[in-house]
Amino acid sequence: MKPNFNINYHPNVIYKLLKSMGFNWITTRSRHPKQSVEVQETFKKFESEMIVMIP
Repeated sequence: MKPNFNINYHPNVIYKLLKSMGFNWITTRSRHPKQSVEVQETFKKFESEMIVMIP
């Protein structure tokens, strides 16, 4: 932050500032080792087709 804004903050202070502005720490979900992209795509296609069929 010093080179861009000429302000020196400790990393803990930056975290507290962001939290006070409403930001949250978000992480991605881990992937299961047996996860299959093909099965997921098939399910998405099936789900889309079923939604269209619902009156």
